[in-house]
Amino acid sequence: MRRIGCILFAVSLLFVNGCVTQTDMDYVYHRLSALERQNAQESRDRAQVISQVSDVDKARADTEQSLREQAAQLRVRVDQLTEDVAKLTGKVEEAEFLLAQRIKALEAAETKRRKAMADLQATSASDVERLTQVERYLNLEPQTPGQHSADATPPAASASAPPASMDTMTEQALYALSKKQLDEREYEKARGGFLSFIKRFPRSEQADNAQFWIGETYYREKWYEKAILEYQTVIERYPKGNKVPAALLKQGLAFYLLKDTANARLILKELVKKFPETNEAAVARRKLEP
Repeated sequence: MRRIGCILFAVSLLFVNGCVTQTDMDYVYHRLSALERQNAQESRDRAQVISQVSDVDKARADTEQSLREQAAQLRVRVDQLTEDVAKLTGKVEEAEFLLAQRIKALEAAETKRRKAMADLQATSASDVERLTQVERYLNLEPQTPGQHSADATPPAASASAPPASMDTMTEQALYALSKKQLDEREYEKARGGFLSFIKRFPRSEQADNAQFWIGETYYREKWYEKAILEYQTVIERYPKGNKVPAALLKQGLAFYLLKDTANARLILKELVKKFPETNEAAVARRKLEP
């Protein structure tokens, strides 16, 4: 603007002195107009640049503020994660401690179990005799005249001759041998013998006894679920046999051992209701007492 003013002043002096023609004046005015437009454009450009710089400064300030906020949030999150990790570490250490304690307890229990098994295997002959007496009290083995004792050795299995094949044994010999194997805790052999007995002599008066003893082999092996099913076969297949009360009693006891108290009590109540005068019912009543 100062340059334009100087030019105007100089032209005015020349015009006053008569040194400038009209054409020169037109040229000067045209030049002045161009300079004014150029100056105006430069002013606009400068204003635009200033505005852009201002926008950039504002954007930079906003970005810096956003970054500061994000950094603050990140620090809070990191602090929270650090705290969570510390808590999880504490829980893991606690779980490891409890697991170690549990392993020690299981090892101690396993040691006790092995000792109990060793004590069980060392049971004397008097214990076997007491078991036989209990079985007789519960009517687990019928006492009919002339019947072979459960402990009697069948003729085919005497020391002077090798045991005969199950397929050729007599009814009484096969039954006595299987029962002897049961008493001697040879459960798998006893089970096979009783199964063979039922297959060969399905109409025998001792067929229900044989089926019951199959259940007993599983019961004594602590396979209580399978024992319950075999006792149920006694109840369903031989409903009029003398082993039904015993089968019901052992079913109830097996359910107790499986921690299924509801079914255990239900079966023992059924036993007391259907066979109230039996020794098994007396045992069931004592078991049902609160």
